[in-house]
Amino acid sequence: MIKKWHSNLSRRKTWISSRLFSFSIIIFCMPMLLTNKYAYSKEDNLNIATEPTHERYTGFYSLRLPDLFTISPGSMVWLNDSDLDTIESRQQYRPAFLQLIDRREKELKDTHPVDSKDAPYLKATHPLHGNTEGVMFERMENIGIHDVARVLEAYKWDKNATFKVTFKARDARAARYDSVRETSKYVYMTDIDEKKSEVNKLLAGISFREDYQQPEDGRFAFAYGQVNASLLGIHRLAIRYNDNKGVVFTIETTNESEVIEDVLTQDDDVMKGENGTTIYKRTEKIDGITYSEWLVKTREKKDGFPYETYDFTITTQNNDCKTYASLNLTMQYSTLDETPGNEMSEKELITLWQQVISSLKYHGTPTHG
Repeated sequence: MIKKWHSNLSRRKTWISSRLFSFSIIIFCMPMLLTNKYAYSKEDNLNIATEPTHERYTGFYSLRLPDLFTISPGSMVWLNDSDLDTIESRQQYRPAFLQLIDRREKELKDTHPVDSKDAPYLKATHPLHGNTEGVMFERMENIGIHDVARVLEAYKWDKNATFKVTFKARDARAARYDSVRETSKYVYMTDIDEKKSEVNKLLAGISFREDYQQPEDGRFAFAYGQVNASLLGIHRLAIRYNDNKGVVFTIETTNESEVIEDVLTQDDDVMKGENGTTIYKRTEKIDGITYSEWLVKTREKKDGFPYETYDFTITTQNNDCKTYASLNLTMQYSTLDETPGNEMSEKELITLWQQVISSLKYHGTPTHG
């Protein structure tokens, strides 16, 4: 479970904050053209799912998901314990990338600050270093905040993928800040050149990766990309996969301490809500790491019609979080929009869940702290 940052992808207050997902993210997902129903073997009490699967990589973790699952909008990396320092990615051909840059530059040029003394809103456009294809926009953080607060918004294209990096920065070199620069050193500081260098270094280290492709040389995996983790510092990552049956897997991982809480330490009322029941909860060792697991089923009604929701969660235990990057993996499903007879059964959901979590592997180097 998430302690400091909560997810809008789940229904509980303990998941990543909805404000982290309020950024406009446009990520193109592959069309889902396969069958509508999972095929399960009747052998071994439905413990064998027969859908083709592939390894998916998130941070330093991997798991196997059926091929019906594709990356959903909303995947993001947060850096430096900041909502503004982020990495976003999407699949995109080069002509569309160039159009994106042109439209974004026009949009920034047409944006005007509230106080005319802060104009222009777009301060500068910088080329990226070396052979990196893309651009960096230096703009104000907000039209209503003085222009000492800046954002570096950079775009890189690599092998049919676009990577967007944003970093917050400050530039208090203007003469009108002379009187307050010494008395409010933190607010009216200047680090814009240092931040430009960091953005260029980070983008130069990011490269394209297919969803099924294992990261090279132990790199950190995120949606369509990979990067040396030493360039990230403190980071948090969330990737969401969904299929055309309404099943959603959300994988969250971080190297921040005490951010992801052991799910078995949560209160019953938090996990189950008013109408929920526990299917089971337990600890389990998978690939050498001890995890906590809690599966909840909730019966609800809408307009007089009953339906069921399922919320399955597995987290690294607190002790293992000191050695491995923390993990919070959830699966959600609702029968609300399913026609009778077409919904997934509880047995099918549990079979899918157990198949996926049993494939969890950690590819990073354990640390001891």
